[in-house]
Amino acid sequence: MNRCVRSAPPEPLAARAQEWTRRWLEQCAAKGAAEFRWPQVDSKPLNQHLTESLRAMTSEHCSYCDNWIPPGVAETIDHFRPKACGRFPGFAFEWTNLFLTCWVCQKAKGEQFDELLLKPDEPGYDFDRYFVYRPRTGTLEPNPNASPEDRRRADRTIQLLRLNENGFPRARQRECNLIDAAAFRFCQGG
Repeated sequence: MNRCVRSAPPEPLAARAQEWTRRWLEQCAAKGAAEFRWPQVDSKPLNQHLTESLRAMTSEHCSYCDNWIPPGVAETIDHFRPKACGRFPGFAFEWTNLFLTCWVCQKAKGEQFDELLLKPDEPGYDFDRYFVYRPRTGTLEPNPNASPEDRRRADRTIQLLRLNENGFPRARQRECNLIDAAAFRFCQGG
């Protein structure tokens, strides 16, 4: 989970987020459990307009597992705070709540949320502050030198996003075999 730097919201979202949020809240209030659909903008769903900015924010990698998402592959947009009625519907169109994810991470997280969950664009987020990479196993662990709170947050993030499952450790090992010397320190776990 690498740090990402968020850009300004794309124009369609910036212009109409309040309107779409109001409509979504009305649907939730009326039905209790409404089915979320991205609104249409210029004959295509809003999420297709957002993807380019989200891809740039993460250098075309999943915001959570950091696996590369090739262009044309079905990426998803995760609502960090779930948009479901009864959860956090007011965040459904909040730019800072949207992250590009691979379908594996989207499925793992689903509608789960915990206040301890690390957000890769939060102020002060740094991979080394929270995590240690173990090259022999390809796994992530909470940084033993971190504060107790930071270790709890790292551990909860690893568990909730299943970052040591679903083939992620092997993918990390493969990535380390492909990278250049500039990232050698990370891949050696130091």
